Amino acid sequence: MGRPEADWTRLSAMTVLGNALQGLQLDDCNEEALAILQAKLSILRRLKPGEPNHPSIHALLGNISNCYSQLGRYEECLEIARDVFAFNKAVHGNSSERTISVSVNLANALLCAGRIKEAKQFLLERIKLVRRALGADHMFAIQLSAQYGTGLIHETDSSLDDRQEAVEVLESCERRARRVLGSPHPLTGKIEILLEAAREKLRTHNGG
Repeated sequence: MGRPEADWTRLSAMTVLGNALQGLQLDDCNEEALAILQAKLSILRRLKPGEPNHPSIHALLGNISNCYSQLGRYEECLEIARDVFAFNKAVHGNSSERTISVSVNLANALLCAGRIKEAKQFLLERIKLVRRALGADHMFAIQLSAQYGTGLIHETDSSLDDRQEAVEVLESCERRARRVLGSPHPLTGKIEILLEAAREKLRTHNGG
């Protein structure tokens, strides 16, 4: 780029390019995005050798974790997501919006990595906290509840009660998302897809 390694414009451009490539959700672009974001991480760690927990480093790690998820590298995604959540919880507090935001990422990482039971336990704790801190109508509360419903769907040994609960949870999420976010919102659309999957799984269990 022709600028010094520590130049802020250069570092910002690397983040913008990495995030833009990641947003295309194409494997080749995500590999490029990962390489760019990892290069920036190396630069930041060299510039801040005594600050391994600098906020800019953890923000970048969150982007790298998302890249791993899109590439299907779920264990690597989960490892970083755990670290980012622990950092934000320690620095910003358990109920801050920043910590709650990264808890959504950690829950998704747990689900994608197949840690369903751990994900469900984590989500029940976070849902209770988020509803108390931000209210049940907050987008994060809806999102975490939908993730809990997802866990119920994908439990390998799910019972009839689990499948019925999944439908009930996701129906509640859908109603709330439509009212608070509106039908065109991407989260509302995702919940509708999850709800149909939950209903189909319940029908299968009932022999329908």
